[in-house]
Amino acid sequence: MDIKGKEKEIFDKLRKIDPSIVEDGIVSEEEYLDSNYKILYIMKEVNGGSGWNLKDFLYAGGRSQTWDNVARWTEGLLNLNQEYDWAYLEKNNEKRRKDYLKKVGVINLKKTPGHHTSEDKKISMAAFENRKLIKEQVNLYNPDIIICCGTADDFVKNYFDSKFVTWNMTKRGVQFIRFKDKIIVSFAHPEARIRDAYLYYSLIDGVREILEKSDSN
Repeated sequence: MDIKGKEKEIFDKLRKIDPSIVEDGIVSEEEYLDSNYKILYIMKEVNGGSGWNLKDFLYAGGRSQTWDNVARWTEGLLNLNQEYDWAYLEKNNEKRRKDYLKKVGVINLKKTPGHHTSEDKKISMAAFENRKLIKEQVNLYNPDIIICCGTADDFVKNYFDSKFVTWNMTKRGVQFIRFKDKIIVSFAHPEARIRDAYLYYSLIDGVREILEKSDSN
């Protein structure tokens, strides 16, 4: 069975338990698998109504909040040999979202909708309660690069069953873990109160260094 079929099985079971669950995962299986790197973003939760499909929303291009930055990051990560000027990256965001959000996967630690400001205790509790589900999703998607968007502690603790994990650090302070053939990056949420340009170049610079080190080992 393909990824979409297995995803459907997972979320059909979940919605029988809680119809408010918002379905997440791989936006377009074909584009995700055909990309230079399979990129998975780990988020906290969605805002808005219950029972909808985040993948459909992102396939259509999403919205500027949160997803402009995710689309920029994805373009940069899939073209690490390119050096993009910010004058290029701050334009044509709607087209970029429609082009690049199809190429990624997105997992929320909390599968039910929240509010504009996430409550950390609720996110941590959901990450623990959903730990088997989240691990099942990650293993199904088999990403090359996992970007934890303000979720690193909760994701890593539950993905590795609270086992001791050693964080590494790039020259400029981006934390990461090498796990088998994957890298897990601890990074900010796309809507963090930091200039978008600083977020973009920090992430791209960090991942570039991590991959270069991985290739040399």
